[in-house]
Amino acid sequence: MALLRSSVQDAAQPARVRGLGGAFTPEPATGGGSFAVPLDLPAGPGGIAPALALRYVTGAPNGPFGAGFAVPLPNVRLDDGRARSRTSGRLARRGEGFVLTARSGTRHFLGTSDGGRSGTHAWHLERTEDALGNTTAFGWAHHSGQAYLARISYGPYEVDFAYEPRPDVLHADRVTTALRCSRIELRVPAAARPLVRRWTLGYDVDDGASVLTSVALTGFDARGAEAAAPLLRLAYARADPPAAPRVPVPARARASSGSGVLLLDAEDEPLPWYALEPGDLAGAGRLSEIDNGIGLRTAIEYTMVEAVPVVWRVTHRESATGHAGATEFEYHERRSGDAFTGFGRVVQDDLGDEHAPTLRTVRWFGDDGLLRQEETYGLDDSPDAVRPYRRIEHSGRPQWTKSVTTVFERQEKPVSVTTTESDLDAAGNPVRVVETTERPGQEPAVRETRTTYATDPDHRFAALPARVRELDGAGKVLSDKLFRYDERPDGSAGSQGQLTAREELVLPDALVADVYGPIPPDLGRHGHHRRDGEAGWWTTTFHRRVGNVTGLRTTTTGPRGDSHEVRYSADRCFPEVATDPVGNITATRYDVRTARVCEVIDPAGAVTTVTHDPLGRPETVVRPGDSADLPTLRHRYDHHHGPVRVTTEQRAVSGEAEVLVTAEVRDGAGRLLQRRHAELLGDVVDEHHEYCARGLVCRTSRAFRIGGRRAPATEYRYDALARPVRVTAPDGSVRTFEPASSAPEAVEPVRDLLGRVLRDADGVVHVRDAAGNSVQARTTGGRTVYRVHDVAGRVAAVRVDDPAGPPVTTFTYHDGGLPVPLEAGPHSCGRLVRVTDESGVTLLGYDALGHAVTKRWRPAHVAIEYRLDIVRRADGRLSQVTYPDAGDGRLTVRYQYDDVSRLVSVPGFVDTVQYDVRGRRTAVHYANGVSEHFGNGLHVVRGPGGLLREIPPPAPVEGLDQPAGIEIRDAFGRLRGVHGDDGVNELYGYDHAGRQVRTLVTHGTDIHETLTPDELYAIEDGELVIVVAGAVRRHADGARRYLHFDDRDRVALVTDEKGAVVDLAW
Repeated sequence: MALLRSSVQDAAQPARVRGLGGAFTPEPATGGGSFAVPLDLPAGPGGIAPALALRYVTGAPNGPFGAGFAVPLPNVRLDDGRARSRTSGRLARRGEGFVLTARSGTRHFLGTSDGGRSGTHAWHLERTEDALGNTTAFGWAHHSGQAYLARISYGPYEVDFAYEPRPDVLHADRVTTALRCSRIELRVPAAARPLVRRWTLGYDVDDGASVLTSVALTGFDARGAEAAAPLLRLAYARADPPAAPRVPVPARARASSGSGVLLLDAEDEPLPWYALEPGDLAGAGRLSEIDNGIGLRTAIEYTMVEAVPVVWRVTHRESATGHAGATEFEYHERRSGDAFTGFGRVVQDDLGDEHAPTLRTVRWFGDDGLLRQEETYGLDDSPDAVRPYRRIEHSGRPQWTKSVTTVFERQEKPVSVTTTESDLDAAGNPVRVVETTERPGQEPAVRETRTTYATDPDHRFAALPARVRELDGAGKVLSDKLFRYDERPDGSAGSQGQLTAREELVLPDALVADVYGPIPPDLGRHGHHRRDGEAGWWTTTFHRRVGNVTGLRTTTTGPRGDSHEVRYSADRCFPEVATDPVGNITATRYDVRTARVCEVIDPAGAVTTVTHDPLGRPETVVRPGDSADLPTLRHRYDHHHGPVRVTTEQRAVSGEAEVLVTAEVRDGAGRLLQRRHAELLGDVVDEHHEYCARGLVCRTSRAFRIGGRRAPATEYRYDALARPVRVTAPDGSVRTFEPASSAPEAVEPVRDLLGRVLRDADGVVHVRDAAGNSVQARTTGGRTVYRVHDVAGRVAAVRVDDPAGPPVTTFTYHDGGLPVPLEAGPHSCGRLVRVTDESGVTLLGYDALGHAVTKRWRPAHVAIEYRLDIVRRADGRLSQVTYPDAGDGRLTVRYQYDDVSRLVSVPGFVDTVQYDVRGRRTAVHYANGVSEHFGNGLHVVRGPGGLLREIPPPAPVEGLDQPAGIEIRDAFGRLRGVHGDDGVNELYGYDHAGRQVRTLVTHGTDIHETLTPDELYAIEDGELVIVVAGAVRRHADGARRYLHFDDRDRVALVTDEKGAVVDLAW
């Protein structure tokens, strides 16, 4: 079952505005090319929607969609008296028609009824059916012997095709094409307003032939509003063959293999000739220009090579920036028998400039048109330009069975040679693939993949892997995976081909012995198992799909027995209700028109809604606390004037009109030109990019105001393979790169066969359960940490050294399927609510957005509770903090921000914070009269009486400062204490997150204790100290200390409430 990927997270980002068509794709082997206009359709049940596109191929005949265009679908036609299909699969007779079975098991029924046949020469697609029973129906209309695609139906959707009379009626043997498609409509018939999208096709008549010149997409929403996508425009040019010389002997012309004309003399011997392809005869020209409607124009130029019209040059030009890039082709060694079959050698040049040289790709093709060899060069006018970067050679037919990739990096001798050899079964599946990489001075690296495939009684599935094993050259197992289908035994499948179990080798016995030594852990207790007759430890994941009158649901059961269930909508298109192993339920509602998420209800009951514009692009996101009139996010799309601009408005404070405005400006190819944000003084460009002829970033400027002087740029240069070789910073400094060089190899951790770390670079050894959670970690010092995980994979308890001893930390969660804990709050379902660790007990409360906004801390062995309340804005930034009671009531501190959400004031503590155009702080003015100024490499602190201190930039770090004395570390590797050489002893404590929450300093009889349960306050020797903006400390007696930091965030200066320096070394 294919799950849709649309989500609230997707809607938080705007959609990319694209042109309707893709890129023109040259086909070097023949000199032609192709172009497609995909028709974006909802996936439907099980992803059964057909992949529809208007596809153009140079030289293709005229038809219902104009010269060269068609909507390709599987079909069967007579060829030399035999029924053939150009779609891969197994073709079999079914009544008067055929059934084509694809490798995936999907069946296509062709011409099984009268409506799907055109006489006795063509059988059209009438129905597609996957192995799970999802179907798509295709309807055809017949007129004068021609079959026209009329309707496609699947799930709740219909696609209708409308036709109009054409002025250029086409006549062929038994078939007259008198109509052309004028529009294509996507509909939801059961909706009050069924029309969802309409593609309108515009035509011109070129030399008497209909050619498609425009495609216009319009979207319609449920309210009747509509929006137009960028208009696609197409233009054409003729490619006239050279004048034919007069033949002075009697001769006759005969069609050859259905394409071209072959001239024969009276003895049926071929005369000197040139081929006339159907597209070169009287009629339409070839596609020569594509305007995608958002600024990108693609020009295709043709020429004649040995009497064959071929693509010579493809140019992409941006109307907004003037940027242009081009690719040129040279054709050699024309191949022809009875008809033209292609070229033997083709040279392709992707033209470059001073930032990236021209990339030359030379390809050699066989008589069958398949690629046999490819070499790449960089035309940079250096002596090495004649040496290739790499060469790729292929052999075998009809599929490649051997490929050799030789990397030269423009050197005389190869840097590496990688040979890939494949053995195929009768169905064309690779059953053995051996990849061997040889490098000078090194042993060959070999990787062999062996695959077996499942068989089913009906022989429906041709490519279901049953087991995939990977080994190195010495026979060491690198990966081993088994797949079971339809709850059948290994190596077989049932009627659905549904994956029901996946079994994977995780720990070979040799790896267990290497990592854990002679006494391995009890892996069976952690969810691993042994397979009969096989070595190593395995895990299994089970999948189940149940579809009946109550609906469709799927269940995935992990190796530890944890089950995740997903229930689908009544039409089986969308996952609507997801339940995790502890009963937390997330409900999702989809808009059937756009097939995108429109509402999500999280386990705590918070509702987030999403709206889309008529084209299905995210428009607004409304999170808890906001409204449809003042949404959390709003996206705006502008592609009508100049480059494409997409603007996002982020609500700063719920219920208020203020929004943070950011925008992205992209060119017609979708490349980022600018990223901006709005300020009161005007828009600021945060990033500005320019591109070279190869389409790579060549200059980047940052942080300048629109209309002002552009900031100095960083320039980039590349080699022909688009790898960076030189970066010049705005200050003139240069970094160079050697593409062929490699950094020194670091110590690699030891991993299991699924890539999970068993022994890290520091020597810590991990034992993992079958789900991959670390349940035991042993340090090099012999200490061991045990972690207990709940069925959802979350840590529930932590023990040290003794797996049966009391936990040092416990975690309590509020889950929908378990009893409600005492600490639960209105928005806590599915979240952590209580932590007990060495510092005490922490109770957490949440707002509707999931922010932890209440923290109640009860220190260990003390009958007191400290409560901290936090309010956050709609953009997630801190708005208000109410501190614990210090004896004189609870202090509330508020934070203020500017129009781009930068902190500018904390009333009573920080008067103002100033920034430059790049968002860097230039000055901070504190309530005690002290100011900090930053700029030009200087950091100056001034007080009420003048200069207090200039803080120099930090010196380079030679190494970490080590405390003088004897260190004590715990099982987590954390510093627990220092017995100082000077008689000062320090002891440290940590919370569940690893934060240092207790510092105890003793010096003789002097004892000083600091507790820091949260970064917003501390308890020093029993007195509450609040921390504001990370820089102001307010003590219980009202005294304040302002901390001034150096560039390494170390305290360099401390001032009091009057601005006087009280300490120079904190």
